Amino acid sequence: MLYRFIILVLFVSTWHSSMIFAQEVQISKGFSIRNDFSYELLGKIDERILMFRDRGLSYELEIFDEDLKHIDTRELQFKKRKVNILGLVPQDTVFTVFYSYRNDGLYHIRARSFNDKGRVQDTSSIIISDSREFFRNPIMAFSERYNKSMLFNYEKGSQLNVMVIDNASKEIDWDDQIYFDDFELLKDLRTMLLSEEGGIFILLEKDNVRIRRKKHFLELCYLPPDSKDLIQHRFTIEDKLTTDVKMVYDKENDRINIVGLYNDKNKQDAEGYYYMNANVSELTNPQKATMVPFTPEFIAEVYGQKVGRNERLKHFNIADVKYRADGGLIVMMEMQKAYSRRTGFNQGGFASDPFAARGWTDHYNEDIVLLNLNADGSELWKEHLHKKQFSQDDDGVFSSFYTFLTPSRLRLLYNDEIKRNSTVSEYVISPVGEYKRNAVLSTDDQNIKLRFQDALQVSSTSLLVPSERSFELSLVKITY
Repeated sequence: MLYRFIILVLFVSTWHSSMIFAQEVQISKGFSIRNDFSYELLGKIDERILMFRDRGLSYELEIFDEDLKHIDTRELQFKKRKVNILGLVPQDTVFTVFYSYRNDGLYHIRARSFNDKGRVQDTSSIIISDSREFFRNPIMAFSERYNKSMLFNYEKGSQLNVMVIDNASKEIDWDDQIYFDDFELLKDLRTMLLSEEGGIFILLEKDNVRIRRKKHFLELCYLPPDSKDLIQHRFTIEDKLTTDVKMVYDKENDRINIVGLYNDKNKQDAEGYYYMNANVSELTNPQKATMVPFTPEFIAEVYGQKVGRNERLKHFNIADVKYRADGGLIVMMEMQKAYSRRTGFNQGGFASDPFAARGWTDHYNEDIVLLNLNADGSELWKEHLHKKQFSQDDDGVFSSFYTFLTPSRLRLLYNDEIKRNSTVSEYVISPVGEYKRNAVLSTDDQNIKLRFQDALQVSSTSLLVPSERSFELSLVKITY
């Protein structure tokens, strides 16, 4: 059964004259996921909306029309009955599944493409090898627009095994081992990015502990798509500890952006933020991270009271980073904290109990801080948005927010409260930093509980959000 309703939100805009905003909300039928391992939204492929399900002993495709009316369930067939799914690549008219398996002592990586009806279109063999080089706990990542795929792994030591695959031809662009003599990758690797051309950015960090903070530094490594000469640049964070870091690549402006939070005492507080915004062609030149402290006035604005000079933003992390068309950045920070209610002796357990982290945890996801940085790194504006979310023993999967981008506005959508009957709200932010808070929909009597962290934008006007309630999964489509 398909539910449809229209919700109108009316307010007087400070940006223009009085306007009416309408959202159309569509809800699919529910599916039992009690025995599922995982699922993934693929979005719109050709004429259908698709969702992939890993059911343990089988892999299934749920097929919907654009109104989320369920059309069919198809079991996806592979070379062997049980394979290891490495990653899914949505494309215009097909989607491709990368998977691996072992047969007769040989390791295989393959790519199989399916159309929007779940029918096989082609199968490609990526690699066949008797070596476990790319098969020990492999991780797969993709460029932002899914032109390229990257398969990599690393264990103790300094060796990174990496392979770059062209998603159109299903051929290997290159594969190699990269050595970092001064680093232990399990401890020092912070993040990696793959460009649309197949270049790889690697961010490493060393000595981010209080007793060695004077030696603390980050190292940005870049492997161009047309060269195997690794470009390395080291920059310090001025005798500070970093509490968080994110890296994004802006293809249109060919810029690599690094932004993070820092403090001089501990990793739960943020004294300020740092950033590096550099043109990729200039990475061979010296680069420097810029440090910007939060002012006492801004910290007082966040906490609604006067604060001492030594106060910091507490428990804030960088939740999302988006780049602007002109090369600037929009940074979204969120207060995120979790408290365990299970001591070492609760339920007869001890502090070493391997199950101690599985429950008895309170999750708080509260206020948001927005930073709008120009391409030269200067601060255009900074805003503080109120939000309070609390949940228990759910890993916080229904908390936080989703960043919905439109040509003229930034929308942050979230659940007002983490409970069965709640309201979905949004902050709508203009390019100059003005914002409005709107109600988007009510979940009362709709049997939905939305996971905005796993939402997927499918057009400039609509997004898909998975809903989980009582082991039942359904899809929700919000269209503006």
